[in-house]
Order: sequence, then C-alpha cells, then structure tokens
Amino acid sequence: MAAADVWNVLERVKPTLQARVEEALRRNVFHNTGRMASVRPLPEVARYLVEMFLQRVAGTLSEEECSRHVGEWVRLGLSPHSVVEAFGALSQTLLEALDGDALKAVLPYLERYRSRWFLTLVDVRTQDAIAEFERTYRGLESALAEQIQREQRTLAELQHRQVQLQAAASIARATTAILDLPTLLQTSVDVLRQEFGLYYVGLFLVDEAGRYAVLKAGTGEAGRRMVEEGYRLEVGGHSMIGWCIANRQPRIALDVGEDAVRFENPLLPDTRSELAIPLIAGESVIGALTIQSDREAAFSPEDIATFEIVASQLAIAIQNARLFEQFRETLRQMEAVQSRYIRQEWETYLSRRPQSVGYLYDLETVSPLVRPLALPVTDALPDRPLVTEYDGRSLLLTPLVVGREPIGLLGLEEAGTRVWTEDELALVAEVQAQLALALENRRLFDQTRQALAETEALYRAARAISEATSIEGIVRGAAEIAPLMGFTACSLTIATLTDPDGVPTHGDIYPLVSAGEEWLALPPMQAFPITDRQAARRVLDEPDVVLVYADVEDPGAGIPEGVRETTRSMGMRGLVTAGLSLFGRALGFLSFISPNPITGISEEHIRRIRTVADQVAVALENRRLLEETARRAARLAAAAEVSAAASSILSLEELLPQTAELIRQRFDLYYVGIFLLDETGRWAVLRAGTGEAGRQMLEMGHKLEVGGRSMIGWCVANAKPRIALDVGAEAIRFDNPLLPNTRSEMALPLISRGRVIGAMTIQSDRPAAFTEEDITALQTMADQLATAIENARLFAETSQTLTETRELFEASRAIGAATSVSQVAQALVQYAARTDLNLARVLLLEPSGDQPTHVVMAEHWSADGRPVHPYGTRLPLADFGLRSFIQPGEVFTVDDIYADPRMDAQARTLLEVVRLRSFAMVPIAIGDRMLGALLVGRDTPSAYPERLLRNLWT
Repeated sequence: MAAADVWNVLERVKPTLQARVEEALRRNVFHNTGRMASVRPLPEVARYLVEMFLQRVAGTLSEEECSRHVGEWVRLGLSPHSVVEAFGALSQTLLEALDGDALKAVLPYLERYRSRWFLTLVDVRTQDAIAEFERTYRGLESALAEQIQREQRTLAELQHRQVQLQAAASIARATTAILDLPTLLQTSVDVLRQEFGLYYVGLFLVDEAGRYAVLKAGTGEAGRRMVEEGYRLEVGGHSMIGWCIANRQPRIALDVGEDAVRFENPLLPDTRSELAIPLIAGESVIGALTIQSDREAAFSPEDIATFEIVASQLAIAIQNARLFEQFRETLRQMEAVQSRYIRQEWETYLSRRPQSVGYLYDLETVSPLVRPLALPVTDALPDRPLVTEYDGRSLLLTPLVVGREPIGLLGLEEAGTRVWTEDELALVAEVQAQLALALENRRLFDQTRQALAETEALYRAARAISEATSIEGIVRGAAEIAPLMGFTACSLTIATLTDPDGVPTHGDIYPLVSAGEEWLALPPMQAFPITDRQAARRVLDEPDVVLVYADVEDPGAGIPEGVRETTRSMGMRGLVTAGLSLFGRALGFLSFISPNPITGISEEHIRRIRTVADQVAVALENRRLLEETARRAARLAAAAEVSAAASSILSLEELLPQTAELIRQRFDLYYVGIFLLDETGRWAVLRAGTGEAGRQMLEMGHKLEVGGRSMIGWCVANAKPRIALDVGAEAIRFDNPLLPNTRSEMALPLISRGRVIGAMTIQSDRPAAFTEEDITALQTMADQLATAIENARLFAETSQTLTETRELFEASRAIGAATSVSQVAQALVQYAARTDLNLARVLLLEPSGDQPTHVVMAEHWSADGRPVHPYGTRLPLADFGLRSFIQPGEVFTVDDIYADPRMDAQARTLLEVVRLRSFAMVPIAIGDRMLGALLVGRDTPSAYPERLLRNLWT
C-alpha cells in the first residue's frame, strides 16, 4: 500500500487514536511527576503523540525533532510506565482499526516511532541520573569542606577553652589554699587579671545591710586607691555591679559607651568592655566581680562561662575563708569563756573554803599560809619557770595553770645562790602540770559533791512541793534547799488582792524558821500589805525576777522600809525573793532569809531558787485549778451533756481556721481562705487562711475590695460563685504572689438569711481541679459555714449584750446606792473603764443662778495614767474648749478631732493634752436640769457604737 493511502487511513482513525492514548495516560497519571502528575496536560500530550506518529509516517518530522519533544515531556514528569501504556493503547487501536495491508504498511513506522521514544526516554533518564550524580557529588564536596572548616573552628575553640580552663584551675589552686580573707581577695583579682590578660579586675562584697557592694580588692593603682577610699556601689543602683547583684545574673557591656546602667569610673579611663558577674554562695549573693578589658567586644560566650566558673569557685573560697575566720573567732571566744569559767569557778570555790592563801612545806611539815608571801612574781611567765634571787635566797617560781588560766603559784627556794639545771627545771614543770591537774580535779570533785547535795535537796524539794496537800506543805518543800545556801528562814507570800493592773497589793504570808534540824511554822499573816511596790510590779512584768536584799541594815541599799521592818521583826538581815507568776498573772513571792548579810551568792544558787519558785508557782496554780474545778464540777456536769450533743463551734477564732484546714485536708487542696465583710461592707477581710501563706496574709491584714478586680470581690458583690478552672484565663482574678502555684480557684459567697457576709476562696495547684460534685459539696459547706458564722456572731453578741447588761446593772445599782455626787461620778468612770475606751472624765457644771458658769473636773479614769486636770479643778465655762458639746438631750461624738469641722483650735488643743483623737460627750441631767457630762475617748480615730453611747447615757 502506498504511503499516501496509509496516511489517509491514519487520518481517518486519528480521533480514535487520540482518545485511546489519552485514556491510557489518564489511567496512569499517578505514575507521573511534576506537571504531568495532573490530568490537565494529558489531552495535549495524547494529541502530540498521535500527531508526531502521523508526521513520522508522512516523513515530515525528523528523528531529532521527535527526540526533542519526547525529552521535554519526560523532563516535565511523564513516566516510562505511562509511555509504555500509551504505546500499548496506540498499537491496540491500530490493530483494531486497520485491515491487513494497511496494518502491514503501518507497523514499520510504528516500530521505529516506538524505538525512538524508548531510546529518547533512556537517554533522558541517563542524562538526568548523571546530572543528579554531579549535583550530589558537588553537594557532598561542599558539605565536606564545611565540615572541615567547622572542625577546625571547633578545634580552635577547644584549644582556647582548654587555655581558659587551665587558667581557671590555676586560679582555683591559688585561692583554695588561702584562708585569710583579705589575702584571698587580693590574690584572686591579681591572678585573674594576669592569667586572662585583663585591664582591670575588682571584687565587691555586699555589706551587712545588703544595701551597698563595697570594693574589697582591685588590681593596679586604681584598685588600691578605690579600696583605700572605701569605694562602694548601691545594690540595684545605676551600675553594672549593682544591677548584677540585684538580679543574680551576669551583665556584659561589649561597648561600654552604649550601656545605660554602667557607672563611668574616672580611675579606669581605658575600659572598652566590661563584665559584671555575681558571686553566689548557696542561695545568697555575697558580692560581684567586675572584669574589664581595654578592647571592644573582648568577651565571648565561652569567656563568660569560664569567668562564671571562676566566680563560683571564688564565692566558695570566700565562704570558706569567712567560715574559717568565724571558727577561729569562735575558738578564741570559747577559750576566753573557758578561762573566765575556770577563774569564776576557782573564785567561787575558794570563797567557800577557810581563809588560807596556800601551803608551806619546810621538808618536815606542811602548814597553811595565813598571810601572803612577798615574792617577786610580776615577771613570772605562764609557760616556763622563773629563776630569781630575792632577799638572799634563790627562788624558782612556776605558775599553776589550768587551761590558760593561772590558778596559783608553785615556788621552790634555797638559801644562798643556786644554779638550776635543765633537768631540774623540766622536773619542776612536770610537777607543776601534775599539781595543777590534781588541784583542778580536787575542785571538780568538791564542787560535784556540793552540786550533788544541792541536786538531791532540789529533788526532795520538787517532790515535796508536788506532793503537798496544803500551803504549809508547799513552803516546807521549798525550804529543803535553804540550809545548803545558808538560809535559816523561808516564807511564801500568796497575793490575795491586786490593783487594776494586776499588781499584788496584799497577800497572805506563810513563814517557816529553822529550829535545829526541824522547820517551825509560824502563824500566817493574812492580807498583809505588800509594801515593795516596785518588786510587785516586776513580778508581773518579769516572770523570772529574783531580788537580792543583801543587808537590811545597810542604809544605802535602797531597800523599801516595809521590807526592812518585816525582816528585822524576824531577827534576820538578808533575804532573796523570787517572784511567782504564771500565764501573765502575779501569784506572789517566795523568800529565803538569812540572819547574816548575803555576800557573793552564786548564779547557780539564783537558778536553783528560781527553779523552786517556778515549781511553787505551778503547785499554787494546780491547787487553785483543783479548787476551781471542784466548784465548777456540778455546773460542768450539766453542761457536759449539752456540749457532747453540740455540732458547731461558737468561737469564730476556732471555727474559721478549723473549717478552712478541714476543707483543705478533705479535698486535698492547695489553699483555703475565709473572708468576712468589714463593718463598712466595702472590704472583704481575710479571717482565716491555711499554711504559711495564710499566716503571712493574716499578719498583713489582707483584704480585697468588694466589687473590685478579684474573684472574692466579684462573688461578694454579685452573691454568686465564681469558678476559674484555669486561673491564667480569668480576667478579674487577684494574682497573689504568696500563692504562686494556684491553677484552679473557686470563690464561694457566704450567705446567711439572704445576706452576703463574706466569701470562701478554694484553690488547687491542678488545672480544672473541681468537678460538679466538688462545687456542690463545697457550696453546701459554705452555706453551712455561713450559718455557723452567724450563730457564732449571735452567740458573741448575746454574750456581749449579757456582759454589758450585767455591767450596766452593776453601775446602775452603784449609782442608785450613791449618797454623793462623787460616788455617782465614780460609778460612771468605773463603768467606762470596763469598756474599750482609753479615758473617762466626769465634768460637773457649777451654776450661778439659773445658768452654769463653771465646769468642775470630777472623777476620772485612764488606761495608762496619762496627765489630766487634777480632781476638783474649776474652770470658767466660757473658757472651756468643749463647752459647745455639752448639750442636754443629745450625745455629741467626734470620730476624728482633726477631720471634724466642728472642732476649733481651743477644743483640739484641750484634747491633744490628754492625748485623745476621738471622743463622745454624754450629758448628765435630771429632767431638764443639766448637771454636767461624761467625757469618754480613745487614742485613735474611732466611731462610737450606738449601743455603747446608749449604755453610757442610761
């Protein structure tokens, strides 16, 4: 068949060929890549593939042109699999569409066309593989070069780091062996500057107040001058040293001209780079290092890390030096204390022995020295014997030393002149040491025996006091220790009356006197006046007071006359009195009395007397409690049944903390706090909080504004709970620095009888910690707590009302029984004294005709004995600064004398004299007749409750 006929046949089936090829390409599109991975270009590829085949049959398309087109499609992502499938579809379509002659004529063209396609495909793939290999090779070559460069840089850095670490080790070796702090500091900065080639190094230490960093060592002349001048920088101030200490982290200035907080030092003009590193020991910043260079950008991160290591080592060395110095100082103090102790013990020991200053041995007998020998001992050394000539005799003197304290002297003498050999001197030194040790052992033995006897007496006294069933038994128990201390009488004074401040004024005295081996009890003296008011006050103010009256016959001893007379009446001259007090309440006195003046009573005896006095105080208190318990037994028996059935606590001070801690424990919470509204209703005040954070907030008076930016303030203002399962997302939560781990929080209002009285904050350290059951249970507990709080308040108010009613009744009864104006006024001020006021004064109006013309100062009371007008002072009413506030039928109150516009200068001055900041003027009248007024006041700005004013007026 001719070529023209073949062409015509192919033109007729071309649409079918294109459709079948495109279908094959579409089926295999997922084998393609790049642009060919989409079906969009496939119709064009199918058309070109068929067109090129027809052009090859017609001879109008060269092989080169065919290869070029095939190569473009392959590079665009046409896969070999798609090509094979496309040619398969082309061959199958030709086989179906052509008859035998036409097919036989077309097959050679098809075979050559397909061969060209596959050869071009292989060639393109080969070229692509070679190009990819070249790219990979060049990439590997570049990466290898970069790796070599990195390794070279790393090696250089390691070498530089090794040099730095060697320098740091050298500094560590130079400083760790130095324990003298000034030497350590100066050596450290000098070695640091030398090893690292620096311009200047300075070392600062923080002063005791923590306010300033003081330069303790510096290199060069500049460092020496600054240390001499006491150079210092404020911590947190405008300097790099102050900043790094305050912030506990290094600060670097690679160009000092650009650092905003650097202190410009005129003594270091060439500084270009500076590094400030804190010295941290444990949790404390003890100082800082300033490291300066005369080159810009002189410090790399590796340099900074090395300097930080040096700073850490130096901080440890400084702490060690400080600890060593403290140890040395402690050792010196211990040695001084030991010497003082030995000296005092020997003085005490010798004071109790017969008056003998030593002993003399004349090679035949030993006799005591009754008077001191005149010896030249002023040059005697504590560590070696002294050889001297004195009065024609040869003397060898050596001190007897215990510890470092000389206690005596050992002397050898021989008539004429003698040369003492080294062996003799060594023998004397050995004898001296043995003799000093023997004397010290003897003293210790004697004192131990004495202490044992006193301890046994103290034990007998304690047992007798604890087993005593009567006051006399208690006194006899206390008297067990008297003989060992040289006392022959003992008395116990039990306070029976006190003044308003609790100072004893009268007491029952139970005396005992020694009668040989027995103690004779004298008749008790009932309600005896306590004349030593100063001692009585000290018993109240100083629980451990012990007073020594050495000799009542000494006119210059400052002993109260009443004490002198009482002691003389017993035939005694000296006494020691110990105060008896317990729980801030004065109980009386325990006295030990001697017929002789008391001289040199030891601290040990004072302590024993104090110990017995404390045991007597406990015994008296136990006796009082036992008697009080017996009186209350019947009443408590009835109350016990009620208490056993009660399920609530009626004291807010117990209720709130116990409830908060119970909720925290039962619900495994981080923190629980309870707030109550103040009287103004403006603030929610914390009344109970768990843990250390709660304790600190209670001490600070922590409070939150109602309606303010806090969950507590919001829930109180809105009477609704507020829950934050993620506190970071809560918009109005108060971020408390004392509770940094809070993650979830609930604020629950405390509502009682429809009124919000406070709120409870429930906090957890876990996010989303509260379930619906938790919220329901906690809200229920909050409601119960609110009811309990109101019950406690009602109970407290009822108790207060009952107390006020009783006091008001007593005052009214006293007024009704009064037979004079003075007694009425006294009853008024006594009632005011039982309130929380600081001053009360009755002002009486003195009339002339129908109008009052003068005011008279009547009875008064003050909490602290402040100066006031004397009783009976009479002032013209016109000149009295508070006259405008004395009005019938009306109580005047001033909450703050400096803020009330009704106060003039005269009235304010009058109140300043008596130190009042607020006051109330309550009229005293009978019908329309005005008799005067009751002036009451406080030292602070204060509002006066209506109930208090009503009671005072009543």
